[in-house]
Amino acid sequence: MKQPKYFFCYSINLHRKLREAGASLICEALSTRNKRFWLYERDETVHRILSEM
Repeated sequence: MKQPKYFFCYSINLHRKLREAGASLICEALSTRNKRFWLYERDETVHRILSEM
């Protein structure tokens, strides 16, 4: 199964960890339900942070 190219982050705490680790942020936006999310490129940094959780 192929991994998605992007990671949608809806957690402020996870977003902070990804940002501190230097993950590639693409954009910040609001969903159609007015929930804030951050879109990251799914790279080694994102994989590492997610696997630590």
